[in-house]
Amino acid sequence: MECVLGIDLGSASTKAVVFGRGGRRLAAAVWPMEVGRLDPEHPDWLFWDPEVVWRNAAAAVSGALAALPAGARVSGLAVTGLGMDGLPVDAAGRELYPFISWRCTRTVETAARVSARLGPERIFRIAGKQVQPHDTLYRLVWMREHRPELLERAAHWLLIEDWLSFRLCGARVTDPTMASSTSLLDQGTGEWSAELCRDAGVDPRLLAPVRPCGSLLGEVHEEAARATGLAAGTPVFLGGHDYLCAALGEGVIAPGDVLDVMGTWELVLAPTPLAALDPGVFHAGLTVEATTIPGTWSATGFAIAGGVAEWYRHELTGLSGGWEEMEQLAASAPPGARGATFLPHLEGAGSPHNDRRSLGALIGLSSACDRACIARALLEGLAHQSVELAEAVAGAAGVGAGHVVLTGGMARSELFARLRADLGERPVWVSATEDSTALGAALLAELGLGWHHDARAAAASVERRGHTVEPGPGMEECRKLRRTYRSIYPALKALSGEIRSRNDGDGLAAPRR
Repeated sequence: MECVLGIDLGSASTKAVVFGRGGRRLAAAVWPMEVGRLDPEHPDWLFWDPEVVWRNAAAAVSGALAALPAGARVSGLAVTGLGMDGLPVDAAGRELYPFISWRCTRTVETAARVSARLGPERIFRIAGKQVQPHDTLYRLVWMREHRPELLERAAHWLLIEDWLSFRLCGARVTDPTMASSTSLLDQGTGEWSAELCRDAGVDPRLLAPVRPCGSLLGEVHEEAARATGLAAGTPVFLGGHDYLCAALGEGVIAPGDVLDVMGTWELVLAPTPLAALDPGVFHAGLTVEATTIPGTWSATGFAIAGGVAEWYRHELTGLSGGWEEMEQLAASAPPGARGATFLPHLEGAGSPHNDRRSLGALIGLSSACDRACIARALLEGLAHQSVELAEAVAGAAGVGAGHVVLTGGMARSELFARLRADLGERPVWVSATEDSTALGAALLAELGLGWHHDARAAAASVERRGHTVEPGPGMEECRKLRRTYRSIYPALKALSGEIRSRNDGDGLAAPRR
């Protein structure tokens, strides 16, 4: 039985998943990721220890292989994961510094200073990226300013997925989706931006060559085979950035498709045949990145989502029954929550407002509102935000929001899925695909093995599971609720800014995930 392996390096865990033909999940193993504080002089700095990352990835692969049915053989593999974290290696491949975690805030000042000099809109116009302190551009400037001796010894800066592939087969290569996370890739040419490198003082020799997703990197060498249990000589192929691999795994690859990932942070992605790098897309706080399919891009936006529900459960109610108890409580309240309306800007406004000074709000309260109404208002507010975000992303992609695929933790809520369909006035496909991120990487391995003639055919080969939630009756009432919700942010914008100014300045910028 021929099968392929997808390795998914996440912030919380490393997962190894083996798939058979048609995306059939055969075996999986998970190993926790461990954030380290490796600098005693700076206990607030957050790292991923390279040896711990390697050990955990090897353990996950070994566990997945041990769970395979008899006769199954891994024909190839690819790596995906969280994207932006990287480290310098010397000519012999030795790590010179640990991975700086995306959660580490050390480059916040660096990013503000460098982006002010280069121009945030100029960076976007070339690289398609908003200013995010964890991007390679700002990490490399920080290293040059604080540890220049290490960069002088460095041969390459490898992003975390590319480094894991290097540990498996020795290749130092990246792909367009990973390169898009650096703020240094020219989206127009698909090559590293000589202009941004020059003006930021980044040495372009440190950046690995960019090759298409699914390209053959090499073969698992003997040392990696002993650590993982993989057969020496197993082909290793280029994977990609986690959510772009997830889009491939979910089949969200055509203009008009929308992928809505409802986790702690909501991520909404829409494929586009053009790199939409115009000012309107920039000011909406969206990013534009190359996808796993050559010649296509994605418009992507972010907003806090499940984190709001967790805040409600833990800080306001102390609900002990988890998400199900909150959903049952919300379902017992009438649509519209007796006037209660919630603006979920607890970490500022994500796309399309892109306003870090905005604050959350709960308005329309009366003595008729009980705990159930508050819970429903919260879920309705998140559904409103989701629809607004999807419309912005689809608009940036130059298409209408057509086929919406809902996945992630909150997608398991039937009430939320129904609200999302009703308020968006369009059907929603609730995906039951397991491990879509690892599946996307596995499909790229299949592509490299020649099982499919292109990535679109690879995505079409998957037998997907899930169900469709259709909009219910009462669309006019939904439109009234939507008008009320969308009036809150502009009405409170100035007041939120004033409150922010009195309380810790600008507050926190919305992070990537």
